[in-house]
Amino acid sequence: MKISNYSLIIILAFFANFCLKAQTSIKDDVSNLKKGIYKNFDEFKYNTPSIKLDYEILVKNVKYGAIGNKKIITYYRLDVTKEQAKSIGTIYGFCDGKHVYINEYKVQLRPKTTFSQLDFVGEYCLYEGIGSTGMPTVNNGFGISNRIYKILNINNRKVSVLTKRVLKKIISDDPKLLAEFKKRRKKYKILKRYFLKYFERKKTTVKL
Repeated sequence: MKISNYSLIIILAFFANFCLKAQTSIKDDVSNLKKGIYKNFDEFKYNTPSIKLDYEILVKNVKYGAIGNKKIITYYRLDVTKEQAKSIGTIYGFCDGKHVYINEYKVQLRPKTTFSQLDFVGEYCLYEGIGSTGMPTVNNGFGISNRIYKILNINNRKVSVLTKRVLKKIISDDPKLLAEFKKRRKKYKILKRYFLKYFERKKTTVKL
């Protein structure tokens, strides 16, 4: 019996999709991180880097904040030449065997391309960035660059800035914690704390 090209493509696509679903997500195997470079999101998600990591990881500190009150956020980059970066091509991130670093935009690698270090929290990855948060400053101004937190949903690749609205939605199934958060002042300063607290409480609940 002959199989048409179209049918063959459908069968191969189904098989590939089945294989992906059968793989273990990195969030379920954080203690066994594989060293290497991720060409795309799926390589990161399934802990299967396809390029060997033979380059030193360099630290790049970037200043942010108002004049006179500058702070530092740390990014990371690979110690590669222009020729090496060009041969590697577009990448999503890399892993040194202990930590994972990504650039959410999946970039063409260059010597100065920066990456953020991830913290695995539930089905999310939490990492720092710099953005204009609109938080009030000492001069009653707005729009000064500040440290922000971003969360990457490993299940669907969606990246969100951790705002009050986003946090409330995430912790909405924990009424006690949500009520506690709503009573707090200067909520923009405690977003990360309550995000982590939610998953700690969730973990404890599951254990019980």
